[in-house]
Amino acid sequence: QIDVAGALSILADFSSTYFTNLDSYLTFVAENVMERAPFFLTKADAVASTVSASRDSPMHKVKIKSREVLEVPLTTVSTNAELVYEFATKGNDIAFAIRQYTEETVFTELLPNQRYDSHKTNIMDTIVLPDAGRYTVVFDNSFSRWTSKTVTYRLVLVDTDAGIESVNAGGDDDEDDDDETGGSASGSGV
Repeated sequence: QIDVAGALSILADFSSTYFTNLDSYLTFVAENVMERAPFFLTKADAVASTVSASRDSPMHKVKIKSREVLEVPLTTVSTNAELVYEFATKGNDIAFAIRQYTEETVFTELLPNQRYDSHKTNIMDTIVLPDAGRYTVVFDNSFSRWTSKTVTYRLVLVDTDAGIESVNAGGDDDEDDDDETGGSASGSGV
């Protein structure tokens, strides 16, 4: 014969222990796992994490004369590669754009050319490059009649097939040399 009172006592102890442990486990997961999980990162955290993970990527420093444009070419072999960009200027703003080339001289602006107050704060963001192919990062000082701009920038290409790779196109890694121009500068705004 089954001792009903004893069985109920064992079941009550078990369920009390079970729910206490379950509550502790759920609290642990919520506080220690879910809050730190990478899939709960904000875009800003993801950008900062990607850029800080690639701190060995050099910062390039270039001087862009008034009425000139610096074009930094890059190529990706993957679809949906991600470009992490960071830049700042000394003293004044700069226009910035990202172009995708479909032919030698035909392009689409993925990020439209617009001026950024990069002399007040570092500009840092990411953009998905939808197709494998040729792209150009553009620093545009063509709007400035008299003022040259010194731009310090870092470009990191997160290529889904190849992993993180630094884009080392253009620029000079010596941050004390203000007379160096890298990439392809042009006075025509091309």
